[in-house]
Amino acid sequence: MKHRPTELFVYGTLKHDQPEHARFCRGVTGWRRARVSGRLFRLREGYLILFCPESRLLLEASPHARADEVRREALARRYAEAGREPGPQADAVASEPSVGGEVLCFADAEEAWPSLDEWEGFVPGQGGVYRRVVTPVEILDDEGRPCERRFVWVYATSRVPPGAEPVSP
Repeated sequence: MKHRPTELFVYGTLKHDQPEHARFCRGVTGWRRARVSGRLFRLREGYLILFCPESRLLLEASPHARADEVRREALARRYAEAGREPGPQADAVASEPSVGGEVLCFADAEEAWPSLDEWEGFVPGQGGVYRRVVTPVEILDDEGRPCERRFVWVYATSRVPPGAEPVSP
């Protein structure tokens, strides 16, 4: 069966040089610095959570990793062909709050998601604090300037849980 690569934006302990990366990020083939529109909050339990406006969360993960990748690729093609992106346009995005992190590239979606979903407490089709969704992400060059826009997965929320505290940029 053919492998279907996938990408995930990470902003905390799953980054390439952080403690949980080796444990949960199986099949990573590379990473790039990136940023996403949103804000970080700290949950009562101490974990970080990324808040993104609902309008920026374009696709919710299902139990079918390969089908999700086909849907993600089609979404990216649709916006590329239309010559625009969802939500605010590029100049407005630059003024939105953003969170820095990395885009991890995985060799195969079916291999990547089980351990990551378990770590994040995400079960496709069920409610939870974290959702795995596709959102636009800016890839950064060596000087930290945006050089490419991608549509990648991220564990995020569109509703800040009660008791969560904003994290200063």
